[in-house]
Amino acid sequence: MKKYIIGIDEGTTSTRAVLYDYEKKQIVNIKSKKITQFFPKSGWVEQDADEIYKNVLETISNVLIESDADISEVASIGITNQRETVVAWNKKTLLPVYHAIVWQCRRTSEYCANISKENKKIIRQKTGLLVDPYFSATKMKWIIDNVDEAKKLNDENNLRFGTMDTYIMARKKKKKIFATDVTNASRTMLMNIHTCKWDTTLTDMFGINIHSLAEIKENSDDFGFAEINNTLVPINGVIGDQQSSLFGQGCFNDGQGKNTFGTGCFILVNCGDKLKIESNNLLSTVAWKLNGKVYYALEGSVFNAGSSIDWAKNQIKLFRDYKDINSVMLQKDCKGVYFVPALTGLGAPYWEPDARGVFVGLTRATDNTDMLRAIIQSFVYSTNDILKESLNIAPLKDLYCDGGVCVNTNMLQFLADITGLNIYTETNLESTVMGSIYMAGLRCRIFKDLADIKNLIEIKNYFKPNIDEELKNTLLDGWDIAVKKCLA
Repeated sequence: MKKYIIGIDEGTTSTRAVLYDYEKKQIVNIKSKKITQFFPKSGWVEQDADEIYKNVLETISNVLIESDADISEVASIGITNQRETVVAWNKKTLLPVYHAIVWQCRRTSEYCANISKENKKIIRQKTGLLVDPYFSATKMKWIIDNVDEAKKLNDENNLRFGTMDTYIMARKKKKKIFATDVTNASRTMLMNIHTCKWDTTLTDMFGINIHSLAEIKENSDDFGFAEINNTLVPINGVIGDQQSSLFGQGCFNDGQGKNTFGTGCFILVNCGDKLKIESNNLLSTVAWKLNGKVYYALEGSVFNAGSSIDWAKNQIKLFRDYKDINSVMLQKDCKGVYFVPALTGLGAPYWEPDARGVFVGLTRATDNTDMLRAIIQSFVYSTNDILKESLNIAPLKDLYCDGGVCVNTNMLQFLADITGLNIYTETNLESTVMGSIYMAGLRCRIFKDLADIKNLIEIKNYFKPNIDEELKNTLLDGWDIAVKKCLA
């Protein structure tokens, strides 16, 4: 009897398989495996796509074995994945021709800077995106220009490009499908956000063969089958990780927003079915597409959040145990110390790929706790910068937060203080993978509609602003100075 949905969460730092029991309405088990990161040059970030695919198979196998579950009991699979990370592979062998170039990679900064103003305007109007190395198109061009095998395969029409969802599905042994979903496609800088189709003006601009790109499908759709233990299981939900988090937290209405504190920090505000491309420094993106209807969102991204904490622990040894970081946020005053988390450039609303992280305000009295507090506070200040940009376009009513950093409740209180918003977290912090599970379940009619899903979501914590206004203004003034020093 079918009773499970498997969610694959292919993230930036790990691959996870999540077994969800839809009869009991709960996650049964999660298995995870770290992804190897490669940093061949300053600002370059790569991964092995073949390793990631094998991690997917291993985590699925492990989560079934440890849960004493059989693959015959799995009704469907949903996939959510790191966006913008791009893989190039041989159509015939399905093997990568180069490492996957990760969304954090800044190798195409100079190329992006040299794109003409006219073309940047075309890209903005067609895609809703600002030109930045963050997105996939310039990574694809770099591979064609710099990898001999890719050049040869491209000339032979045997080169394939895709985000991690596409590559994972392409590697299936039977009933292969070359497809992606509308949210991942919208982040390539090659999809027309108005039509949700590949745009030949854009593919020609970057020298990408449109036949090397996958079919674009809705998020809750038929994506072929995965063969697991000689059993074919349908894949029915595919959605980029940040949109999946928005969906997984039940932000189905215009004016609802979420902030995911993961490797980076990603803020999305639901705009409903109205596309809003404004002359500001936020991105317009597809939130999801269901039953032929497209929903849009405004987005701002901070490239380093959880990765900054990992850096602080593992490379500069500011602290020993992750459980200790909550206590450092009991004090709101940062003692004049600020950290700007530009370890791989600054994202929204500054979009400065060559910026690098800085501490500001260090004195002889500064200790490890002050520096760690400054790092964690930087996520809050960065979020506030993005929300200030969004308020005039898509007024925010509620902000829901998820991601591993959200175990730090004192940080969430500080977020409420600085933004002036009410902050919510759910009982289930796995909202990113739940978005893909819900999408798969909708296609299988396990969930009837959005109202059915909404009833499954429970609020755990609620934080409201509680800070002296004078202190708040002083803290924000100090942050503004720190950002200016970083940009300088």
